[in-house]
Amino acid sequence: MKSCLSAVVMKTQSQIGRQSRTSDDEDRGGGGGPQVEREREYLLNTLSFFQTLNLWLEEPRLHDASLYLPGLPQQYNSQRLATIFSPPEFCFWMEFVPVSEVKVRRAVLIDEWLQVESYQKTLASHTPKPPRDDAMTRIRKRLDKGKQPVAPPTLQVGPAPFEHLTEEIMLSQDSLLVFLKSDIQFVVQQASSHSTKANVLVTLDTQYMDGLPVLYSNQPRQFMVSVPCKRSSSRCAGPATIVFRYEEIELSPKWEQMLKVNRSEYEQLVASLSLPLSLDFCKAVVRMEHTVSELSRMAEQLPETERSKAVQSGVNLFYEILTSLNLDCRQFPPSCQFLTSCVQILGQEFIQKDPSQTVKILDCLIKQPSKADLLAPLFHPNNSPAHFLEMYSNVETVAREEGPNVAFSVLTKFNVQDWLDGYSSSLVDRSTFLHQIWRGILLCGPRPSLEFEILLEVKTSLHSPAIVICIQDGWLACPSLHLLA
Repeated sequence: MKSCLSAVVMKTQSQIGRQSRTSDDEDRGGGGGPQVEREREYLLNTLSFFQTLNLWLEEPRLHDASLYLPGLPQQYNSQRLATIFSPPEFCFWMEFVPVSEVKVRRAVLIDEWLQVESYQKTLASHTPKPPRDDAMTRIRKRLDKGKQPVAPPTLQVGPAPFEHLTEEIMLSQDSLLVFLKSDIQFVVQQASSHSTKANVLVTLDTQYMDGLPVLYSNQPRQFMVSVPCKRSSSRCAGPATIVFRYEEIELSPKWEQMLKVNRSEYEQLVASLSLPLSLDFCKAVVRMEHTVSELSRMAEQLPETERSKAVQSGVNLFYEILTSLNLDCRQFPPSCQFLTSCVQILGQEFIQKDPSQTVKILDCLIKQPSKADLLAPLFHPNNSPAHFLEMYSNVETVAREEGPNVAFSVLTKFNVQDWLDGYSSSLVDRSTFLHQIWRGILLCGPRPSLEFEILLEVKTSLHSPAIVICIQDGWLACPSLHLLA
């Protein structure tokens, strides 16, 4: 605070000296008119004001707020000092500001600014504008003005998550299954483990629900109340004893402990089922998916000699995955979604286009009816017209053993009219086919159920008319028609 006060005092004294020298110069110069007189009066007032300020700063008693200001000498200018201790709303002391000089200086600056602005406009109108850069160039220029960015770190290439199978292994039927069998078994094992845990979870819930009714039970209780005689009398033989019998709810400690253990195992099992898939599972899935994609690519791009090997590898892999797709895999969504997609892709690429696989697909349908939703779209009996009758006769076995639902999905795949038009079938073949239709109708019975009604409609409305028309056109004398009797 003292250093600040000293600096103010020094500044005030220097200002007084400058004002004194200015006033003396004015006195030696003589008059000058009203303007000079006003400036002289202003300088004298300013000099007196700075002297008063110097007195205020050098007198420490003036800094006391309890000082009686009217009793100060005249040179201390007590009225102005009072405005400092209790300033009004506006106290700018404008009489010490050279307002006229400020106005003149402002007018000069405005005039200079207008002249410069007019000159710049005139210069801009005669100077051609340089071409404006596009946005990208402007952004680059701004970026170049700043610091250069740090170079990116070097890319650390890690090891591959799995080893890709070579083309030689993919074209070898035995080697491909050997390399992929462990991956298929691991996916199936994960599904089996999940199914086992899910079954245990259901068992724990069943045990918990069975234990709730016996957790609490009503147990017989009794207590005695002694009622004394109300009056002292010789007839009273003593206080009366009353026994109250009732049933009270009671928690079974045994079942309470069993249910606590049950819920603890349940929570642990739920936490185990909620864990994400393991890295090994992801590696196995990615390796199998890559192999399926590569087999599809090779079957389209390789020459004919190599293409047959790729097709055979795809067929073997299809049946291997189809065999592994059990009920546990169907209940585990990751395994179910992946394995079914592999079956669909391999089936569309290698099975559906190969006529030699048609009979085998039907055999798989008969042996594994639970997979009819995957195999039925791949079954196209018209691709193998030579085995058309044989496959149609097997449908009766499907209807008899597995019911009409699976048989219906297979029957709708037989296009009888295309078989008659595109395959030079003999009269015996056509008569045999009509006999198979008749046997199917007899299988439905005189009063078929709703499911068999749909099967009967397919046979009568889609298959029978085409055969009957062909026989009536020229082969009615064939003795094989007696098979219909």
